[in-house]
Amino acid sequence: MQEYNKAMRRNSTEFDIKYVRVATSTGTELVDVTHLINYVEIFESIDSPFITLNINLTDATGLSSLLPLVGEEFIEVDIRSKDQVSGLIGQTFFIYKVSDRINVSDRASTFTLNCISIAAVSDLNIKLSKAYSGLPSEIVKQICNESLILNKRLSVTESKYTLSYISNYWSPLRNMEYICNRAISKESGSASYVFYESKSSFWFVPIESLVSKDPVQSFFYSVNTHDVPLDQPNQIQA
Repeated sequence: MQEYNKAMRRNSTEFDIKYVRVATSTGTELVDVTHLINYVEIFESIDSPFITLNINLTDATGLSSLLPLVGEEFIEVDIRSKDQVSGLIGQTFFIYKVSDRINVSDRASTFTLNCISIAAVSDLNIKLSKAYSGLPSEIVKQICNESLILNKRLSVTESKYTLSYISNYWSPLRNMEYICNRAISKESGSASYVFYESKSSFWFVPIESLVSKDPVQSFFYSVNTHDVPLDQPNQIQA
C-alpha cells in the first residue's frame, strides 16, 4: 500500500507541527494552539474504523475559558516533514473529550484533547433504512459516497458474489461490519475483509492483501540483551 513507505519509518523528530487550530464554540473563529502543545499521539489500526488523536497541552493563557474547551469542538491538524513538503497527517478532527487535567501552577494547567476523525461523527448521526443488493465492494462505495464524510481517498479491493440485505436503521459502520463478515475477495478468495482509516485513506481490504505486502520494518527477538548488535536497533528483548 502506498501509505506504508519510507516516510512512515522515520523518527518522530523529523516532523514539525505546522499548526493545530481549535474552532470556537460558535465555529466562526479558529484559535491556534500550536505553541501550547507538549506532544501529539496518532493511533490507527485495522481493528478500529477511525483514526484517533491525543493532543497534550499546557495552558497558562486561559484558553479553556476563552473557547471554552469542554469537548464537542472541531480541531484542524497539519503535521509535516521538516522540509514542509511531505505530510504526516492533515485533516479535521472532532474533540470528544478533554481528559487528564492537572493544575501545574496557580495559572497553568495541562490537559489532553481526545480527538477522533469527523467520519465517526457522521456515522453516529446517520441511520440507514434501505435495501442493498450488489457486490459487497460496490455497496461499500455506495454507502461511503452517500453517507460518510470521508474527506480522503477510499481504496477498495474488489469482491465477488452478490450480497442482498436490508439495513434496518443501521449506522454506516454497522453496515460495514455486516459486509466485512460476508465479503469474499475476487482476487484471492479471502473472506477476511476489514474496514479502517489510515492517515491517507479509508480501506476496505482483506487481511491477506496486507500481509502479502513487502514489510516496512523488521524486528528481531533476542533472549540475551548482551547479544544485541549495535547496528540492529529494532531488537525485541526478553
